[in-house]
Formats: sequence, C-alpha cells, structure tokens
Amino acid sequence: MDFVMVLRGYDRNEVDSALERAEKALASGDGARCRVARDKLRGASFTVVLRGYDRRQVESAVHGLALKLDAFTASPTGDLRTTLVTLLGLSEPSDEQIIDAVKRLQDR
Repeated sequence: MDFVMVLRGYDRNEVDSALERAEKALASGDGARCRVARDKLRGASFTVVLRGYDRRQVESAVHGLALKLDAFTASPTGDLRTTLVTLLGLSEPSDEQIIDAVKRLQDR
C-alpha cells in the first residue's frame, strides 16, 4: 500500500515490517499463523517520527488487514488446517507435510 508521508507520522520501517508479516501469514493459508499475525497486528504500536506514514492511513490499513485475517481464521478451511496442525503436533508445516503426516496415521 502506498501511504502518504507526513511531517509527523508512523515509522515507515515498523509499519512496512508489520504489514508484510501479516500479509505473508494470510498468503500462507495457515490458520494458526494467521491468528498469531492478527493478534500481533492488533497489538502493534508504531513509533511517531519525522517524515513518517500518515497515521490515519496506517490505522485504516491495519484494521482492514486484521479483518481479512479474522475472516480467514473463521473460515472452515483455516479451522481444519489449524486443527490438523495442532493434532499432528507440527509447527508451521507445508501442505505436503500435513498430508504425509495424515497418510502415516492411516497406515498404522
């Protein structure tokens, strides 16, 4: 997103980093990762600096991205993936790793 630069706004690096992490979590399709990203995003506070991003724009973008993360974590796909990851005891697995773990359980 392109934010307007203002005399006193939010630190550009902090904002860019927080939004990038949240967008990557959303793109990952991992419900657990999206929940963590959403919570971090909602709890984020940004330093006000000279020549930073417009605060209202950033707050609006953060709110919008948090809503997208909410919507994903509430979807059945996100919940199923999160449940499988938790039950299988995996941490940040790929889809292939989840499928392999389920197949190993079926073979038992």
